[in-house]
Amino acid sequence: MAEQKPGSGGAPQKKSGASRWLTAGCLVMALLLVVCVVGFIIVAKGLGVGFYRDAITAMQKQTVVVDKLGEPLQYGSISSMTFPVTGPKGSGVVTVIGSKIDNEWRIESLTVTVDKTKEVITVIGPDTPKKR
Repeated sequence: MAEQKPGSGGAPQKKSGASRWLTAGCLVMALLLVVCVVGFIIVAKGLGVGFYRDAITAMQKQTVVVDKLGEPLQYGSISSMTFPVTGPKGSGVVTVIGSKIDNEWRIESLTVTVDKTKEVITVIGPDTPKKR
C-alpha cells in the first residue's frame, strides 16, 4: 500500500485568511465601481444635461433664432436652473442663476417662489450680504 503524503489528496485545503480578504476586497471594489457609475448617471440626469441638449436641438430647428443671432450658434455652459422644493407647509420653485469665472462656478442669484402666494424670497442676490 502506498503511503499518502500530508496535504495531497483527501480533504480539500482551506483558503488562507489573506485569500479571503483579497476576494472580499475585490468584491467591495466592484460594488463601489457599480455604485459610482449608477450615481454618476443619476447626477448627470439630475443636472439637466438632457434638457440642455434638447433645448439646443429645439433652437437649431427654429430658423428665426438663426436669422436673429446668425450662424454658427455657440453655446455656453448651463448657467441657470429651476427645481421644485416642498415642505410640510407648502411648495415652491427654486431658481438659480450662476456664472463661471476662472473655472469656478458662482451663484449670482438664488430665489424661491412660494407656489401658494407667489411671494419671491431672495436667498442670494445683489442686495444680500456676501460671505467673506
